Amino acid sequence: MTDATKTDALLGRTFPAQRLDGTTETIELRQLPLARYPAALALRDDEISLTALLAGRDRAWIEQLTPASYEALRAEVQSLNESGFFAYAARQAAREKERLAEMLAALAQWPPDAIELALRVGAAQANTSPTSWPTPRPKPA
Repeated sequence: MTDATKTDALLGRTFPAQRLDGTTETIELRQLPLARYPAALALRDDEISLTALLAGRDRAWIEQLTPASYEALRAEVQSLNESGFFAYAARQAAREKERLAEMLAALAQWPPDAIELALRVGAAQANTSPTSWPTPRPKPA
């Protein structure tokens, strides 16, 4: 860990956020605490919300930034969390990829008719929605 990285982890960085209304707000950015990693990982497919969490703000605040300021902020929180949260997220993605490869290898050993049956059952279950369930009716008085 370089001295600059240690300083960033302890003291954070300031960032001049440019809003759509033309104002600037200087915010403090710090590395994401370990306790927040699972919440951040759950947002991995929602870049804007993930950036908001990493910046210590909510999505509504982020949506008030100019596009250029958002991009700069996203790059800044990525850099600040590269050896922390993003290293953790990369390990989680690698584990998930390994699990998927193991499942596919096991599935490749199944006979074709078993695969076809599993696909049919899965498709039938996927098409079940709460709206197709019977609606309870009140008891007659």
